[in-house]
Amino acid sequence: MKHIRRSFGDLKRFIFVYRKYVFIIAITACVPLIYWLVLITGGIKYVFSHTMYIPIILAGVFIHPAFGALIGLFGGLMLGPIMPIDTITNEPQLAINWIFRLIIFISIGILTGWGSRRIISLQMHNQDTGLPNANYYHHAIKKLKPGKQAILTLFIGNHQDIVDVLGISMFHALIKRIHELIIKTLPAPTVAIQVDNNRFWIISSTGDIGASCENLIRALKDIQTIDNQAIYMEFSLGAYLAMRLDSCQTTSVFIYSDNAIRMAIETNQQLFIYEDESTQKRFQYELLMSFKQALKNNDFYLVYQPQVDIRTNSVNGFEALIRWKHADRGVIPPGEFIPLVEKTWFINDLTMYVIEHTCQTIARMQDIGVKLPISFNISSKNLYDPLFFEKAYAIIRASGIPTELIRMEVTESALMENPEKSAEILNMFTKHGIHVLIDDFGTGYSSLSYLSRYPVHTIKIDQYFIKNLDQNQSVYKIVKATVQLAHELGCRVLAEGVERETLLNEVVKSEFDEAQGYYFSYPMTLVEAIEYLGSVTKTTN
Repeated sequence: MKHIRRSFGDLKRFIFVYRKYVFIIAITACVPLIYWLVLITGGIKYVFSHTMYIPIILAGVFIHPAFGALIGLFGGLMLGPIMPIDTITNEPQLAINWIFRLIIFISIGILTGWGSRRIISLQMHNQDTGLPNANYYHHAIKKLKPGKQAILTLFIGNHQDIVDVLGISMFHALIKRIHELIIKTLPAPTVAIQVDNNRFWIISSTGDIGASCENLIRALKDIQTIDNQAIYMEFSLGAYLAMRLDSCQTTSVFIYSDNAIRMAIETNQQLFIYEDESTQKRFQYELLMSFKQALKNNDFYLVYQPQVDIRTNSVNGFEALIRWKHADRGVIPPGEFIPLVEKTWFINDLTMYVIEHTCQTIARMQDIGVKLPISFNISSKNLYDPLFFEKAYAIIRASGIPTELIRMEVTESALMENPEKSAEILNMFTKHGIHVLIDDFGTGYSSLSYLSRYPVHTIKIDQYFIKNLDQNQSVYKIVKATVQLAHELGCRVLAEGVERETLLNEVVKSEFDEAQGYYFSYPMTLVEAIEYLGSVTKTTN
């Protein structure tokens, strides 16, 4: 009985997913069935031939006017020359009769299809502005990508003043301009619907809700004129981050952004973001539940960011960075899942995955004549795992790659949690030729002299210092002194977060050894990294 219920459930899911194609097959199959019905009831002179209008109308209304015309053609031919007037006498139809009927069938398929689409279009669009309204919502969300959705409510506070002073037509022109800017400014795909004269509901596939709202606010503030008429607009924005697309299936999701807009108006703010702690916790819990399966399915992958030698301007190595392409939610930013996974022992499985794939990448690069080290990040929880060294080194040894091409990055704060244990574990790796890098140096409470107890080869100065290097003289002096002291301790120094040429110039002046950041390249796939190496080599030559 259980197997029967499961099979029935599978059939229902199949029909739901492929319902359009099931409907097309069913409608098409009706035509020969109606032909058979007319034939066994005596021929075309009897009333049963009118049954053919049913599949024609269904095809035009629910599929497409063109499909309605096609079914009309099919039905007209089936009830045309091959169907007698009377099956007893076998008297054939006059050509004018069945041709005229065929034309009527085709016309009905087209007209009912076009008419139904026109009616639906009128129902789903505002009659004054022509913009999508609330009825359009369920149709529109099908275009969205899986994953997080930014839910926004935009309210125009002085709409009545605009109407009173400039007229309703000018206000409608403003509404159209706002809709255009929403679609243009927010990440595609974006759905924007006009639910009231002065209110929009917006849903956009983005996880960075703060940045999206700020971009939209800047774009709307740039509206100074409409049709060469100066205009002043007051508006507020309420926002809410929905963790999953399936939570947006009904318009009730806008309750949160509508509440946020009320808070923005009451507190005289232009933007208010509603935060639902229970929704966030549920999202995190479900993410952890899917972690193990994602690891088995290889939903994780590595990208690589180059580390450049300052003196030679050549690539000195890469940092391997983990990414998660979730089956339902798309690419999940590392800042969302790594801190979450680090709170659990899943981090050990994730780190082993990174080590294994890093070793595979180094081996593949060696096969094409590229011998560069690749670094990867380890967590404080890894250092507490008594089997961490044994498992990690077993993977490295099995890969057969030279250990000097392996770099392990550990954050300064992770070392401070258990200094003695951290030093013990890291020494075990360095004895086998593996280099150790201290990541985000400067964010914790340690000092350079304190690092003398660790087997450190390179320190990476935290991005905060690097990004302010060309703007804050005090930061420059701190960084300069840190680099000099690090060199005295025998450590190389890497600047991370180099995003512009002025920063690179300051990094060079500060005598860093290596640099990393968007100025050189964004994180890349392995294929892109190999192509990047080729282009850099040609440039330097």
